[in-house]
Amino acid sequence: MYVFTTPWWLFLAGLLGLGVVLYAIGRRFGEADTRRRFLLWVALANWLLFAAYMIGLATTGRFASYIVWDMPLQLCSLITYGLVIALATKSRLSQVLLEFCFYAGSLTGFLALFSPAQGVEGVGVFSPLTFGYFGSHGTNMVISVLIAAFGLYRPTNRGALRAMGSLLVLAAAIIALNLAVRALVLPEANYFYLFDPEGAEILQLLHNAIGLPIVYLVPLLPFALGCFCLQAAMFRGGVRLSRLWGGDPWHTPAAA
Repeated sequence: MYVFTTPWWLFLAGLLGLGVVLYAIGRRFGEADTRRRFLLWVALANWLLFAAYMIGLATTGRFASYIVWDMPLQLCSLITYGLVIALATKSRLSQVLLEFCFYAGSLTGFLALFSPAQGVEGVGVFSPLTFGYFGSHGTNMVISVLIAAFGLYRPTNRGALRAMGSLLVLAAAIIALNLAVRALVLPEANYFYLFDPEGAEILQLLHNAIGLPIVYLVPLLPFALGCFCLQAAMFRGGVRLSRLWGGDPWHTPAAA
């Protein structure tokens, strides 16, 4: 499936519909814990889409090593696992994960839909690879947005800065790990697309302009921070509008 084609637009419409339906169901639950459990089941169901993505890659010969060495530690994959961990537990770690997944999950899911890696575009619309890739990344984005919509995490500018800090720490760890794996095990290892954009158009533009592994991703850092702050601002604006109209943003019975 190619981006900006009729099937792609229909998929985005379906993704929007999914978000609306899930929100309509979740808003009926008055307690945050119930909403958390509901969203947990959605995150677990998303693993089926992720599995379809893996099956699609496995049936394409040149992706065999990619599944083993790259997929487990790609950012979107980490978010797919992290959403389940964050929603399944109630701890300081889960709050950090909820915060990180709200910002990074929304952004990376969105970008993945508009700039898929090479080998995904052009594959049949109903193939496991297409269905799994677009479905899992899109659902990651929907779940991440619903984290805030359900009041499980309430974004702030300070939270955006913390999420950016978490991203930098994670990136530093992945760089060190990737360098070690490339030196000792697999020279082609490419976590976080550090060495090769693999056809993703946005990353390809940066790679063509800068041409240096790892360094070519640096311009994405201020872009990510700006997006995180924009997400927090949009959330605050939505809350103000809801209260202006006399509504409760999280639809809790106590505030009715």
